[in-house]
Amino acid sequence: MEENTSKFEIYIDFKPSEGDPSRVFLTMSNLIDSLSELDNDLASMVSVNFNPKLVLEEIDGGSIRSWFHAVVGDLPDKALEEADLKRVLGHFLLKSKYKILKWTEEKDSIESIEEIKGLEGELLALAEETGVKSLPAYAPIKTDKLLSHINAINNSLRPLSKEEKVSFISTEGESTINGNLKISKGIIVELLTSEMIETNSIRVLKIKKPDFLGKSKWIFRYQGHQIEAKISDSMWLNSYQGRQKDLLPGDSIKVNLNEKVSYGHNGDVVHMEYEVTDVMNVIKTPKIVQNDIFGNEIF
Repeated sequence: MEENTSKFEIYIDFKPSEGDPSRVFLTMSNLIDSLSELDNDLASMVSVNFNPKLVLEEIDGGSIRSWFHAVVGDLPDKALEEADLKRVLGHFLLKSKYKILKWTEEKDSIESIEEIKGLEGELLALAEETGVKSLPAYAPIKTDKLLSHINAINNSLRPLSKEEKVSFISTEGESTINGNLKISKGIIVELLTSEMIETNSIRVLKIKKPDFLGKSKWIFRYQGHQIEAKISDSMWLNSYQGRQKDLLPGDSIKVNLNEKVSYGHNGDVVHMEYEVTDVMNVIKTPKIVQNDIFGNEIF
């Protein structure tokens, strides 16, 4: 009997008799959905007509081990089917899943588009290796979709504790699924942004939380909502941090505010970034004077 080249195992190493038992089954369910969605997009690199499905073969209840394999639906072209494309595509899906999970296993964060492009190059090499790339309809997976799948797979592990691990095991090897991988906000903004509009204007910002050390952003109240903004007016900032400025939460500052608003392809705002380039003056909160029963001021 010919070996199933798309077969893989998901193994959840959990702590028995601890925590909510549903966390283990929720993690398995989330992973199945995430890997199935990944398979769909990987298969669409070859043809939108391919509709792979993950089939459960067996469950080992003692340790929560589940075996799956991908099944590719009917192909529109009989000649391709006779060429055993189903087996080739199933092997490509397995190799690609392992490649993606192994790539993310070795990373703490993804900080640049160039890193993702490197993974896309490895998937392209797999397509050539398996023969999938030679098909006329082949097209590489889009960067935003690849990032979205990586994020969904990692988020599947959220119900588990940090000590509990999940492994992907196949003939390609074993990979620990990395639930701690962080994808930087900058990458997401860069991918989703269709247009960025930058403005500079005079604004009044109410201080919610100042930065005493100069290493983080200040928190302000602006136009009815809370924002974070960097203050790049170094002369004013140095005088404040040198205690030459008397400033308290609740006070406001009149500033020149640089606003960068990123819009997505559908016109929605996907990101806003603020920077105070010049502090003009401080607006103190009016002092509220309270009197005791004898009419004396209470400070």
